[in-house]
Amino acid sequence: MIDAIQRLISAAKEFLFSSRKAIADVLMSLAPHAGRSAVGLITSILLARGLGPKGLGQFALVLSVSDAVSSLTELGIGQTALRYSSRSASKGEAEGQFAIMRWAFRVRIALVILLSLVIVIGAPLLANRIWNDPSLTPLLRIGMILPLLGVLAYVPVLYFQSLKRFGMNAVVLTGQSLLSLIGIILIALFNAWSVSLVVLVSVLSAAAGAVVFLWLVPGRALYARDQRNERAWTSIQYWKVPQIQPMMQDSIDGTSANRFALYMLLSKIIVLLSFRVDIWLMGVYLDQSQIGLYNVASRFALPLYFVLIAVNNALLPRSAAVTAPQALKAMLRKTFRASGLIAAAAIVYALVVPLLTPWVFGPSYAASVPLAQVLSLGHCAAIAATPVGLVGYNLGLAREYWMINLLQLVVVISILLVFLPVIGPMAGAVGFLSSAVVGGSLVSFLVWRKSKLLDGGRLTAS
Repeated sequence: MIDAIQRLISAAKEFLFSSRKAIADVLMSLAPHAGRSAVGLITSILLARGLGPKGLGQFALVLSVSDAVSSLTELGIGQTALRYSSRSASKGEAEGQFAIMRWAFRVRIALVILLSLVIVIGAPLLANRIWNDPSLTPLLRIGMILPLLGVLAYVPVLYFQSLKRFGMNAVVLTGQSLLSLIGIILIALFNAWSVSLVVLVSVLSAAAGAVVFLWLVPGRALYARDQRNERAWTSIQYWKVPQIQPMMQDSIDGTSANRFALYMLLSKIIVLLSFRVDIWLMGVYLDQSQIGLYNVASRFALPLYFVLIAVNNALLPRSAAVTAPQALKAMLRKTFRASGLIAAAAIVYALVVPLLTPWVFGPSYAASVPLAQVLSLGHCAAIAATPVGLVGYNLGLAREYWMINLLQLVVVISILLVFLPVIGPMAGAVGFLSSAVVGGSLVSFLVWRKSKLLDGGRLTAS
């Protein structure tokens, strides 16, 4: 036992010493998420105490739809754009970087307009027939402004991430969160609590954040005055990923940018459903107060999600530029050790910190404690495997990942349909944990098996 602890400490020291720059970037990437987590916690406390469990449940339902639309407009576009714009930027190809960003911006804007129209038209059906609450109809329609603003606000985030300027990226993300908190504080000061006003303030603060930070980005990231190199919007090529050479082809797995985007699209649609189906089915089977309890529990799990995002943000630009087999294998080893260490620390958080729920949110939310613990453990499983899977994109595994995501969705839905009427919102937490464990195990196995082919040059571009 003592020898095992000593080996763990030795591995941790070796990792810390050899990866100082990467750790600094992770910490810098984590800074805005830590700030957003703190801001989100304060906001959640104010909302929970101001709106009560039922009002918080209504607000959660509205946000679940606007967040779903935002995620659908991403559809893997953001990850594709970050991967290839980072690769272009690392080679000094500024025009290639901006061409990729313009592609991502125009595709997401088109998608958000289309999907928002669908929700605006279908809001009465969703509110009246499925959730049995007609008062949600106008709120769902107002909430459709949020995805549009989210696309605008993401432009500076993508720009600074592609340049590995994580400090500036931290300023942008933290500033956007603070503007949202200011609006909620004003509601609390005037004691003007209502779900409709909270939704309206969310829209106004998002608009302010988009306007304030968008000016930091060069205009070429949004629009090129000289459009000779970009087809008319009626052309199919206009909506495809620009073929910027020589960065568009991976030397190991041979996955083109457009095919990679297709795999990301499939994965993101499935992951979106996996992350939203719990609260949607709760809206059918459970009362809104139980959804409020689940929403509070998810707030305590959110910091671990931000840790995962920070690690991925720092890792993706690096892994995108690594194509040599031995360099990729070294990156896999470092990523595996780092993920294991972070996941171990996260388990302590998952078991201890959610115990503070009744003290932070009030005694009426005591039932959220076990929910928060199980949800947090699910994020621990994701932290252990997802970064390794991210490096696995360079092994050509994007073509397999979407099938794993589909299996995870089946696991989540099966558990929800069977156990929601029996154990209530705990079914959502158990479903998420089970999905993370199943997906993480399969991804880790595939990466391990494929990495073996790196020895002796057995894995080459296809």
